[in-house]
Amino acid sequence: MDKTLTMEERQMSMYGCLSFELDEAIDDAMPYMGGLPMMVMSMLSDAQELIAMGASDRARQNINRAKYVLKELSE
Repeated sequence: MDKTLTMEERQMSMYGCLSFELDEAIDDAMPYMGGLPMMVMSMLSDAQELIAMGASDRARQNINRAKYVLKELSE
């Protein structure tokens, strides 16, 4: 990854959104619909569909989002 990118640009490249947006989604998902484990499964299912459609970069971002959520689960 290019070291001249700002933190926001790096986050957009990695996740397709900013980390505070992921944090807000995590906070919203905790009490609903199976919580964070279901959120991760949904993100990975979306990534599978994106791979099938040939959208590999968006799939990569979804996988990175799922990894971000998994990191939050372990903390």
